[in-house]
Amino acid sequence: MSWDDSDESPFAVLGLAPTLDLAAIKRAYFALLTKHPPHQDQEGFKRIRAAYEALGSFGQVAAFLLRHAPDPAVELPTYRERHDAALAQAQRLAAAHAEKAAASTCFAEGLLHIDLDTLLARFGST
Repeated sequence: MSWDDSDESPFAVLGLAPTLDLAAIKRAYFALLTKHPPHQDQEGFKRIRAAYEALGSFGQVAAFLLRHAPDPAVELPTYRERHDAALAQAQRLAAAHAEKAAASTCFAEGLLHIDLDTLLARFGST
């Protein structure tokens, strides 16, 4: 199968975003083998095997990605969504940290203003 003529990329067949990670390609292939074993689904197996072979080495993956560069207009919303989610998470963490810092400061300031007699009265003398 020639992937240059096809509308679907080998990455799409394997259910992956374009990547240079050969281990991820291999994991996706073996996961699909359980769903399309050669003795039960010959056509499905041929399809995923052809995709896996097209991406069988780092050089093949790099060459495919160079020939089929992703369209920035298509990819941008995905990256923007991930960026915005990470930014929102960072803002939530910063707010939680600020709350804890304010509570710690309030506690420390309270300790600075308490005298020994008040401590002894509250907690008893030992």
